[in-house]
Amino acid sequence: MTTSPSLAPAKDSAPPAPPAPAPPTRGRFRLRLTVAMVALGVVPALAIGGFGLYRYRSALEEQARQEAITALDDLALVADQELGDIADQLDVVSSILVRAELPAQQRLEQAGTMLAASLSLGVVAIYDERGQQLGALRKPGDDTPVPDQLAPAAMSPPRDVGDRGLQVGTALQTRTGVRIPVLKQITLPSERWTLMAPVEMTRLGQRISRLAETRFAGVMDSLLVLDTELRVVASPDPERAGQVIPRPPWLTEPDLAALRTNVAFRGGQSEGKDGSHLVAVRRLATTPLLFLAQIDEGRVLEPARQLRLVVLGGSALAAALAALLGILWSRRAAAPITRLASFAESLAARRFHERVLVQSGDELETLGTAFNDAAASLARGEAELAAAAAVRTDLSRFLPAQLVDRVIRREHKLELGGQRHPVTVMFADVAGFTSLVERHSPEVVIPILNELFTLLTELIFLHRGTVDKFIGDCVMALWNAPDPDADHAASAVACAQDMLRWVEAANEVWQRRVGVTIHLAIGIHTGEATVGNFGSGTRMEYTAMGDTVNIAARLEHLARPQQILVGAATMQAAPAAATFVALGFTRLAGREQPVEIFEVIAE
Repeated sequence: MTTSPSLAPAKDSAPPAPPAPAPPTRGRFRLRLTVAMVALGVVPALAIGGFGLYRYRSALEEQARQEAITALDDLALVADQELGDIADQLDVVSSILVRAELPAQQRLEQAGTMLAASLSLGVVAIYDERGQQLGALRKPGDDTPVPDQLAPAAMSPPRDVGDRGLQVGTALQTRTGVRIPVLKQITLPSERWTLMAPVEMTRLGQRISRLAETRFAGVMDSLLVLDTELRVVASPDPERAGQVIPRPPWLTEPDLAALRTNVAFRGGQSEGKDGSHLVAVRRLATTPLLFLAQIDEGRVLEPARQLRLVVLGGSALAAALAALLGILWSRRAAAPITRLASFAESLAARRFHERVLVQSGDELETLGTAFNDAAASLARGEAELAAAAAVRTDLSRFLPAQLVDRVIRREHKLELGGQRHPVTVMFADVAGFTSLVERHSPEVVIPILNELFTLLTELIFLHRGTVDKFIGDCVMALWNAPDPDADHAASAVACAQDMLRWVEAANEVWQRRVGVTIHLAIGIHTGEATVGNFGSGTRMEYTAMGDTVNIAARLEHLARPQQILVGAATMQAAPAAATFVALGFTRLAGREQPVEIFEVIAE
């Protein structure tokens, strides 16, 4: 018989009894879940429909790609035919100009007569070998401007267009519109001329318009001819000639170089339009012209969008049926699941003494047993964590933070005594602290002192040191104990220099805030000291004792504000750590032998 679960708090006076072993499950809950998942077949339907949509969309994009590339091939063929016609007409003019048997004036007159009959050429300018204009042949009434000087690039050996020795230059923006300069070099008996004809692409635009009507249902900007600066040279829309389109972010200079032999095909925003377009670009190897075909992505993918609506509609119907079956199924399964969820909230609230009782004869009962076991484990773990936290708290009253984990791991014994160990000791004291306290109230001094000690502590940790203790307005630090540091003298000197720099920066803030300026006096010495636990059986501390500690403290007393004094042993242990200036020998209080001291010069 199946009973509803209930929460049973354990007795406070005794630990919770272990849960009874779970009866063997017969997989009834798994069977119900399987039936529900079959009913909720929306996910597989969506997965299959999504994969089909993806394949269908890919096929449509590939079809559009091939359509655009084919259009580019046709566009390149049309442009090549147009350039071929221009080349033929320029060949006729050049063939007359090179006829050495005719007088020069007669040649010019005949060339002008042929130019007047040309359909594409309106003016042909003649340039000498230096690129200086010698003159121009014009049709009557043609006032197209031509440059007086050709660019050096135009004087280079020509790139053949149709094996005619022609060169197509970069588009020219003139007051009469955009012109494409077509150049041809001819050789005379005594000199070499360069002919340049700025050609208007009106006929090419008319051909492109017919091609756009055939390929793209007359969309006016679906096919464009551009120069390398993305200026429109020819378009089905004559008013677009001369406009510069925004450069797509994916069309870089290396891309333009690669387009001499390849076709670039990308999707995304094009020419600042609303919506996305599939764009194909190519370039003829013999000209600086770019050919661009763009297709409205919405037109291409419209069949895919319609199919997506069908898939979503079918999925919505399946979801409605699955929801109805899920409601019928959940009425039977919801009660134990709700109780288990409530017990999980109890665990989240750290009420580990509670237990949940489930006798449903299926996997829910196994889950309830697992929850009870988890609660018991969490209770034990919390007790262990509390004990460990108590130990850590007790140890933190006696030991530096670096030793606490070692003590807990039994790597450091809590017993009185120490060992001789090479260390570097630093004392950093607030110079003039007494007068500072006299001038300012404790409410001002104490927060500043706390900020100072926080700053000094972080710097000591940054340089791998150990904060030994705070003595009033002074901090004592150790290096090479308890953590080893092969360069402990250099680390201490670097830390002291950083202390002075950071205090100077902090003074600007403290001066603006409360009118307080802090200066440090720092003493450092290196040598052997006895390092370990000192005190009594009930109160001890981890510290260092010995002559090295005393010398470091005396050096701190001798130091002026913002001065670092070190012993000779520190300078010898880290000669490259800073710039040291010898201050001679001096007698320190409590010592018979004088000590040589050095000042660290801030860098």
